[in-house]
Amino acid sequence: MMPYFGASVYDDPAVYAKMSAINFIRQVKTPTLVVVGERDRECPAPQNEGHAFHTPAHQKDVLVRMIARFNENLK
Repeated sequence: MMPYFGASVYDDPAVYAKMSAINFIRQVKTPTLVVVGERDRECPAPQNEGHAFHTPAHQKDVLVRMIARFNENLK
C-alpha cells in the first residue's frame, strides 16, 4: 500500500494505524464477511491462498459461504 499511504508500515506505522478498519468498527451497521488469503500482502490471514482464490475447491468454499451469508442477512 505504499503508493496509497506514501510509506511502508515499517517507516510510518501511524498512517496505517489511523486508517485501520478497527478504528471505524463501531460505525458498522451491517453484517460483514471478510475473505482473504494467507499470502495476501495487503490483508494477511492464517488460511487459504494468495490475494485471489485459484484452487477450485477454495473458490467453491468462498461462494458457498457468501451465498449463505447473503441468505442469512438479505431476507
